[in-house]
Amino acid sequence: MSYVCGLVLLHLLAPSAFTVFAGAQALLTVVGTASAALVPLPLSRALREPGLSAAQRGELVAGSIVTSLRLGTATAVVVSAVACTFLPVEGALATGLATLGFFAVAPLWGLLQGRGRIRTFVVLTLLEAAVRVVASAAAVGLGLGSTGAVLGWVVGSLVVTVVGFASQRGDLGLTQRSVRRRLARRDLAAVASIQVLISLLAVVDVLLVSVLGPGTGEGAVYQLLSTISRAPVYVATATVVVHYPRIRSAAHARDEVLPTALAEYCRLAVPAAIVVAGLPPAVIALVSPGEVELPALTTVLLGLTGLAWGALAVVAFIELASRSRRRAVLHLLVTLVLTVASTIVGWGLAGFTGVAAGTAAVSVAAVGPSVIRSSTGTARRTRLAVTATLLTAAAVVVARTSVVAWIVVGGALAVLVVRRMLPVPAAVTSAPESRPRVAHFAFEDPRMPGAGGGATRTWEVSRRLADQFDITLYCQRWPGCTPRSEEGVRFVHIGLGRGRTKFTRWLGYTLSLPVTARRVSADLVIEDFFAPFSSLGLPRYTRHPTLALVQWLNAKDKQRRYHLPLAAVERAGVAAHSQAIAVSQGIADELRARNGSLLTTVIPNGVDSAAYRVARPGLGHDVLFVGRFDMEHKGLDLLVRAWAAARGATGARLLLAGDGPDAGRVRSEVISLGLQDHVRFLGWLSGDDKYRAMAAARLVVMPSRYETFGMVAIEALACGTPVVAFDIPCLREVLPPEVSRTVPEMTASALAQALVDSYGDDELAAAAAEHGPGHARAYGWDGIAAQQARAYLTAMRGSRG
Repeated sequence: MSYVCGLVLLHLLAPSAFTVFAGAQALLTVVGTASAALVPLPLSRALREPGLSAAQRGELVAGSIVTSLRLGTATAVVVSAVACTFLPVEGALATGLATLGFFAVAPLWGLLQGRGRIRTFVVLTLLEAAVRVVASAAAVGLGLGSTGAVLGWVVGSLVVTVVGFASQRGDLGLTQRSVRRRLARRDLAAVASIQVLISLLAVVDVLLVSVLGPGTGEGAVYQLLSTISRAPVYVATATVVVHYPRIRSAAHARDEVLPTALAEYCRLAVPAAIVVAGLPPAVIALVSPGEVELPALTTVLLGLTGLAWGALAVVAFIELASRSRRRAVLHLLVTLVLTVASTIVGWGLAGFTGVAAGTAAVSVAAVGPSVIRSSTGTARRTRLAVTATLLTAAAVVVARTSVVAWIVVGGALAVLVVRRMLPVPAAVTSAPESRPRVAHFAFEDPRMPGAGGGATRTWEVSRRLADQFDITLYCQRWPGCTPRSEEGVRFVHIGLGRGRTKFTRWLGYTLSLPVTARRVSADLVIEDFFAPFSSLGLPRYTRHPTLALVQWLNAKDKQRRYHLPLAAVERAGVAAHSQAIAVSQGIADELRARNGSLLTTVIPNGVDSAAYRVARPGLGHDVLFVGRFDMEHKGLDLLVRAWAAARGATGARLLLAGDGPDAGRVRSEVISLGLQDHVRFLGWLSGDDKYRAMAAARLVVMPSRYETFGMVAIEALACGTPVVAFDIPCLREVLPPEVSRTVPEMTASALAQALVDSYGDDELAAAAAEHGPGHARAYGWDGIAAQQARAYLTAMRGSRG
């Protein structure tokens, strides 16, 4: 949002006014970056000390406010004096006020970081940037020029200071007694010196361009691109905020932490530098006023400089943490002097390109030795460094060729960054050698509201095999989920955010699955197929033996619904696998038709033995539906319309047990047909509650348009209750005609007639009560688990040849 502000002002202000504003912005960048670390870092660290009472926290915050305002007042005087050299008096005063605003809000940042209120911190940071954009643009629109643009910074800080401290007033204790507890001055001085020098290095070329080349379009574009190219410096600040509290107490902190910190920094900063350095001329022209164009080499050098300054910031703060204050400050001072000299020399030799070349040369020379020392130790690391450098250069060259190439390179780098940022869940790495390790990507946690029969199958089988295999189930996130170990089975939830909606749960799981599969260590990796495209082709992301567990193969139906090429993704996923378990013969035949070399074993779903123990209280009275509220899949629209026609002939109620994404649509359909008094919603039922409801029903109805197996049908028969369902392949396999009724025509009227006929058929009810449990016993979970255990071992042996 700060870059958006720069782009807006670049087009609103004349070049001469923008170069003046850019100089003020450079000063404020130094001040803002310094103030954001000067007080917040020591304050956040102090607030995390164990045993602090609320009163002591209040003293710390109050003391930091007083300290920050004193430092801000002194800094504002100095900044105003410096700004007077290239700004009018009113502009210099506005710059001083903005400086004081930064220091006023700084204790709030430290309070939020120290108390772990990161979301509030993020929201207020974005609010400050948004207010700054609007206020600066409005002030320029009113004719206040560069001074008005600077006033936008004042307004942003003022709004956030008021809003932020008002929201955190419970942690304030601003009394004369409380301000005695202040932050250590030595910490403040050390952090301030490092942060100010780093900030000066990041903007020194922008400041000098304001003096050496004011009033030119090229100078304005250079200043804007230079500011954008310093994005890695902010990544470095984030890296320091993460590591600073722990490295303060670590022995040999520099040698232990520097390689890790630099590696983390590079994973995020290198892509940013490539995107900036690879800006094609067409993109630069979009942000440039008029026909201004800078040489390609200038942009490349700016990207390199930003990357180097960020790395130098990481090195400097880690040296500070390891008690090398003097060395760190001296290093930065010498670098600053050399940067100023090289910038002036470069300007005289080659203009803006010379300025970029001079700062790039000094920045690389300043940080290069530290980076080399932290990465040496093996020839492999050296080779990797050389390879990474060559690939980086190649990416920059490719990106500069066209806008399309730039977008492709940037997109690929964004994918790499996201993969690095995704949380790495606990992998199956600590199992005893006697038990094979199984990483099962199961999609749904059986505890998640609305989870389907596939989740039940995975849980029932896994808990029975926990003595033979070390099993970890990787499931999508949902509100309230926590990692757990249950009956010897570990549950790990992968994804992004909290999974508050069906889409975010699915998206987070889909993005995380390939990354997690690549990182886990296991003897067997299992992929449950899931909607809407079945499989991501897990064997492509792991070197371990893989096995597909196929309970779902209906991407064509989802493709018709969403108008997306989901069937093509499913075909690619099936082609990637070499071994599979299918829950029905129909699915097995379909798998073999798509992949002739796929070794497929049919192992059906099962039913809990508790279903056989439930007593059936006579014939029952109501008709029951059990399952996920998915209108299209489960055919609930057909069921509700069928019941509107059948209820009069039966005199019964329709009981709907379940939950899911279309629960609201189902209720609306019931109300629109006037069935409120004839339909009852039971909510989600499981275990004995579900089986008692099935045993007490006259009929169990399954109006699904398609199914993978039909576990509800087997459970209903185990309880002795007849089933009415549409005549679809998988149900045809598991429903004997003597204890069920299948409907050939998939319409509401045909289903209504079948319900009426079956409801009055006492012989059907008697046959189901007598023969249904015996038929269902062939689907006991113990036998199914034993079959699946053999399939696991076969898959492991088969992958080893």
